[in-house]
Amino acid sequence: MKFRSLIFSLVFLQACSFMSDFYRAEKLVREGKFHSAIEYYASFVKQHPEHPRAPVALLEIGKVQETILSNFDHAIVTYQNLVNQYPVSESTVEGQERLAKILKNQKNDYQQALTEFDKLIRAVPTHQKAPVFQLEIAQCYTLLHQYQQADLEFETLIERYPDFEKMDEVFFKKANNNYIAGQYAQALEDYQKIISHFERSEFRVEAIFGLASTYEELDDFDKAKKYYEEVRNEYPSPKVIDIRLSGLEKRKANKKM
Repeated sequence: MKFRSLIFSLVFLQACSFMSDFYRAEKLVREGKFHSAIEYYASFVKQHPEHPRAPVALLEIGKVQETILSNFDHAIVTYQNLVNQYPVSESTVEGQERLAKILKNQKNDYQQALTEFDKLIRAVPTHQKAPVFQLEIAQCYTLLHQYQQADLEFETLIERYPDFEKMDEVFFKKANNNYIAGQYAQALEDYQKIISHFERSEFRVEAIFGLASTYEELDDFDKAKKYYEEVRNEYPSPKVIDIRLSGLEKRKANKKM
């Protein structure tokens, strides 16, 4: 019995020893000693690369570098090491998502961000955040001025994830993409879907404004005026609406000349 207790104690102590750097790193983060925390997390990964917490430690290093130190270049390398060295897990999924977002939002490297989001959705097509990744893919194509492909990606999202909780945002961004591309008929349809199917959407007012802007581009001044006036009292800056209405009258007058 004593022998078994001794074995248990040794195993327990060994486990604690394995985790000492990890726990020390967590404590240092709480104390605001971020560079030291990174060193302890890195030490843990180096000494125990096969430990289940190793990918977690790498993720934590990346998050400190990204969100606290704003060292995006180092965070990119850390996240790349994480997703390249370890099999798919919640840690690698979060790491790759963060990597893709840094590339998109901080580096404006939309092509590489697109690649990372595409890898993600292929790796975890049934993940709860898969529709978010698909939305990011569509937006990357918009930012790359590949509007037709962007619209196809929005359509894929709508078809594949019909219960996505942010579907109003999907239609709004799809509509904006089509507006920019000059696909006005499709833009009108998308804006209208927000107004008709998502009455309480935060994008409803902007969708009505989008309808007005689209009709203005089509020189349908009466409909443009109707929608600008409809949204005037709800729009964040009524002065913008007044400027648009004034511009409409001038364009309408010029058309008659």
